[in-house]
Amino acid sequence: MRESHHLSFIRASTWDKAVAEWDVALHSSDTDKILDTSSAVTGSCFWSPSTSMSNHANKRPFPTKEITNLVTHSFFSGGANMANNPHKASLNKLFDSYREDPQNEPDEVNMEGMMKMMGEMDVSVESVGLLVFSELVQSPSLGKLTREGFVNGLSSEKYAHSRMLSITRLTTNSVADLAKTRNVVLKRQAQLPQESARATFKSIYKHTFVIARPQGQKAVPLEAATEYWKVLFSEPSLVWSTANTPWLDWWIEFLNDRWKKSVNKDMWDQTLSFAQKTLEDDSLKWWSEDSAWPGVIDEFVEYAQKEKRGGEAMDTS
Repeated sequence: MRESHHLSFIRASTWDKAVAEWDVALHSSDTDKILDTSSAVTGSCFWSPSTSMSNHANKRPFPTKEITNLVTHSFFSGGANMANNPHKASLNKLFDSYREDPQNEPDEVNMEGMMKMMGEMDVSVESVGLLVFSELVQSPSLGKLTREGFVNGLSSEKYAHSRMLSITRLTTNSVADLAKTRNVVLKRQAQLPQESARATFKSIYKHTFVIARPQGQKAVPLEAATEYWKVLFSEPSLVWSTANTPWLDWWIEFLNDRWKKSVNKDMWDQTLSFAQKTLEDDSLKWWSEDSAWPGVIDEFVEYAQKEKRGGEAMDTS
């Protein structure tokens, strides 16, 4: 018998309430509440996806008794953290689908597989989105993923908005997980220019040095470093420019004309610190020769003052 829309609404509301209470119980770690609310969720499932009131029509997952029991069992068998990450199995499956050599490298995805993944997520490999993703999954080098970094990175709090999203993801497939990954990358990317995201930007910036270094080297070739700076310090990322000064353009011009050496980790890290200071106050009144800036930044400040601002080197004494 076909159900009325009114009855469907009542039953949907019952399900929503039961699931909300179940999620609160999982957060509380209260054994009795978890068991009671788990039963309530199962009891509120009056229909299954095979009925006329389908998942698609109602735009919500309908957890069967088996799924509900699985999440509850995971909580008790694996501790509270398991309630956060029930989708690790599907992330492992997603990772497996991009491996190039499962027999010899079962826990690695290399350049071909990663480029395929980026393409299917519609994230350009020439955009800051690639750097956001690489930091999120802790890529050990450019175009390389490890199973541990991929699964742990995407099952962390950065990835899961809540326990409830993680629970419902039990019913999703690899396509849904890939779409979710893309959404996380794009969300983090959109936050990069914001003051509140400075810690996130710094983490992505520092990890970029790791993947930018040629294998076995301690520094990044200048040409590569300037390309990464262009990506990191331009829209849609944090823009290294002020109303009066195109800092990024001046920096790259200076390096190409005067430096021409590789970029070590200290220079890379201090460039970010210097950039952040100039965005706060582009007058450079805070700068001092006695500060512990690398020599290349001291030289750049002199270059900016004399050749770009048309004045003598600034007196900071």
